[in-house]
Amino acid sequence: MASTLQQQHKALLDNAIKQRDNAIKQVELFDTIIASLSPEGKEVETKKTDDKKTPLQKLTKQLEEQQSKLTKLNEKIAGGKSKIPDKDEENKTKLEETISETQIKISDLIAKESAPKPEKKGKAPKTEAKAEAKKHIPKITLPMTKKLKDAFETVEAPWDEKYKKEFVDSVNGLSEEDFAAYGLEGHMSKFANMHAPSAASGGGCGGGPSPKSLTVAELVKLNKNLKQVCPGVFQIKTTGEMVTGPEEDADEEFEDKDHDDVTYTVGQTTKRVYKPLDGSPDEFVGYWGVGEW
Repeated sequence: MASTLQQQHKALLDNAIKQRDNAIKQVELFDTIIASLSPEGKEVETKKTDDKKTPLQKLTKQLEEQQSKLTKLNEKIAGGKSKIPDKDEENKTKLEETISETQIKISDLIAKESAPKPEKKGKAPKTEAKAEAKKHIPKITLPMTKKLKDAFETVEAPWDEKYKKEFVDSVNGLSEEDFAAYGLEGHMSKFANMHAPSAASGGGCGGGPSPKSLTVAELVKLNKNLKQVCPGVFQIKTTGEMVTGPEEDADEEFEDKDHDDVTYTVGQTTKRVYKPLDGSPDEFVGYWGVGEW
């Protein structure tokens, strides 16, 4: 009797050990499958997350990455860590051009999304709906407020909370053409310049800070992104920054060039364009190769 009980006990123990070993093998197999699928799963999850982003969010992310690369490259150049300085300078110029193109895309997309949508036929238009559709900025958000404050800080203009409403009112009062002429940040910079301490000092064609001086080659690169404010002074559409070209060079030589059946005098070094006037000093009208020239 005792021998039979021992045999039964041994059989139960062997069966339990066998079940345990099978369970361990199943767990190991499951872990192996999970490990092989995890990278793909993460990739799919990341792809799904990116697919959910709007075109504006995607462009904004691209801009942030480009600006981050430019910041690191500037730090590398400034710190004297460039192994090939000429190549780094070339990459810097390309990055700046790419950033400018991305900013233009963002500006165009904002203008497109802000434009009123055509009304469906067969329905009577509602006055309130029409008025709402014409607003370029229905409501100023926290990110917009931060960028507007940054624009004021850039030109050292004192900030006041009332400027949020004034800015929204001023932008919503623009025509579609005038609104599309600048990016949103360009309008912010332009608005901030109006409240800058130096606005009454005559800087930049009668108002605002003095424009930043660039070479003619730099102005030519920005040509599509420039809006002329007055002769020789331009505003960058995407940023609102005021820029100009080289100052007069008393030692440079001049040559005559025709434009629209009128002969102008052009500086060979500065590319400054002058319109000859009878009995008066020649009038400065811009830079050859920039804007209408």
